[in-house]
Amino acid sequence: MTETSDFDKQGYDLAVSMAKSLYLGLKFGHISGWIYWAMADYVIKNNELTSLGRAFQQYYRFLLPGTIMVQAASADPDILVVAGKLRDNLSVIAINNSMTDKTIKIEGTGNSSEFKLFRTSETENFKSLPRTGNTGIILKANSINTLSSGNLPTGGTSDNTSDKIEITPNPASDFIQVKNGDDCTLTLHDYLGRCILQQYLSGKEQWIEAGSLPPGMYIVTVKGTDRYRAQKLIIQ
Repeated sequence: MTETSDFDKQGYDLAVSMAKSLYLGLKFGHISGWIYWAMADYVIKNNELTSLGRAFQQYYRFLLPGTIMVQAASADPDILVVAGKLRDNLSVIAINNSMTDKTIKIEGTGNSSEFKLFRTSETENFKSLPRTGNTGIILKANSINTLSSGNLPTGGTSDNTSDKIEITPNPASDFIQVKNGDDCTLTLHDYLGRCILQQYLSGKEQWIEAGSLPPGMYIVTVKGTDRYRAQKLIIQ
């Protein structure tokens, strides 16, 4: 496990700096855990992930518990790459550490012929791009890219607004209501990063008792196979 911070940077500069730190930790430190302090204001703002949160998402949404890191390298020193495999899903994270667009191809044993591409850059926040083959893959300048060959839960909230996960009220006191969270898992962390509550949600609308929680700020996450939402939650 390791921890890091880089408070002299802001916005996307901070995001790409932390993405590079994660790359270094995975590539050379073989880390299995990561702590980032000041999560509340830097990662989530106005109930939306910041560019830093999206940069972390390029890793966290794919390198899930049980992932086995596999050897990955690039002949181009400007392409920083790590890869991991979970069951039949190969995830390749590639940072273009240059100010020009790059075109890459993925080769190797157990490689897939098709990938889903997600990208975070100065103008994009975890943008889902069309599926691509394993050649002619364009990495935008100064961008963080994840290529996934499988069907892990890699999206944000659903594009269908009728299925969008809603967590209300906020602030809350006695109960939290979760809409469209059926077949998802709700996790609640306090400001120190400690897991306070984890609960499976079985219904379209479900109430979670919150009256026993100490007042303060929490991070609530609802995650399913095709839906995801994370936001700050105030308990009064």
